[in-house]
Amino acid sequence: MVFARLFGFLHRLIRGQDVLLIQHTKEQWERQFSSGTWNRLQERQPNTAELARLVIDFAHAKGAPTRILDIGCGNGGLARFLSPEPGIAYMGIDISETALVAARAVAPNYTFVVADAESPPQGLGTFDVLVFNEVLYYMNPDLVLPRYRTYVTPDTRIFISIVRSWRTPFLLRRIRHFMRVERRFRLGSRCLHWDIATGYFL
Repeated sequence: MVFARLFGFLHRLIRGQDVLLIQHTKEQWERQFSSGTWNRLQERQPNTAELARLVIDFAHAKGAPTRILDIGCGNGGLARFLSPEPGIAYMGIDISETALVAARAVAPNYTFVVADAESPPQGLGTFDVLVFNEVLYYMNPDLVLPRYRTYVTPDTRIFISIVRSWRTPFLLRRIRHFMRVERRFRLGSRCLHWDIATGYFL
């Protein structure tokens, strides 16, 4: 397994491909969500719990209905935390229809849209909060983050969670080209550690 990954890494490097990114097709996502690979996302992970707390605090401080766009929402881990909270208008987008079936089951009062997060659908309006929870290593931040500028206002807050790995400092460097990071911290469980960042588009 290690040798296969190393070979794949070197092959992509030689071909000039972006080695920071984990490449998945829609079919791979469907298989993984169907097989339960991503069930951990619904198991109240520390990073998702912390994102939910930050979003809820922001919504309370804002003092008005808060529109949230959860990009690559998966099977509804964040939505599960937020759904009991009043005053939140949530929309999640994900490429996997299988994931969204599970998401709608845990948060039936929320809106979920089947869409490729790398090419977001048009006409959704603007949001007070954008969430990128464990997704920015599956898409090129240099291409994707500018596409979400049409969904924000000057006051829109961005929340990012990244599983800590060798990719993390490189991804954060790319993210800082588009986002003013106001706060960054780490948290973890026995198995995984995450970097959490909050801020605004530059």
